Amino acid sequence: MYRGTKQKIAENVQKHVEQWSYKGELNGEKRAEAAAGGEGATGNRYEQWRKDGYHIGEGGVRYDRQKKEDMKGVYGKDVKVDFTPTVGVNGRAKVVEVDSVQASHVNGQVNPMHFGPDRQPKDRTDDASKAGQDKALANFDPEKITGDGNAFIGSSPSVNERHEVIQGNNRAEILR
Repeated sequence: MYRGTKQKIAENVQKHVEQWSYKGELNGEKRAEAAAGGEGATGNRYEQWRKDGYHIGEGGVRYDRQKKEDMKGVYGKDVKVDFTPTVGVNGRAKVVEVDSVQASHVNGQVNPMHFGPDRQPKDRTDDASKAGQDKALANFDPEKITGDGNAFIGSSPSVNERHEVIQGNNRAEILR
């Protein structure tokens, strides 16, 4: 576990937490969307949700997608984040309120405010996912989840312009 006072942890998190905000969509996202039936395919309900800006959930509850223009934060330096050994994406570091970040799952449950479930196909409600998250939380070290340069380890969660997590759902949950 990270050793230090709560104040030290808070200072480190505040100092180092950066969320990536990208202009446009990732090529990988587009490929995943096409594979999931998007890109003009009929019947992709998630693409329709994104297009409409809302969806109706269980019990008739309406979930409105966060608007890009409402996503506040402080922009920092231009960055390149590596998603694979051959695919890197240029973006811009942005410090945001963690409450505005929409991970695909929150507390082990599907997050209805994340409008990309087809882009986040991993089932994070199972015991193995919960155990992995618990292990990461027990070994919490802000330096290891708030760096830059790699979408998978040693970096902040990667998010789109609406602060929906592209990569780093567990890291987003830990920071929450």
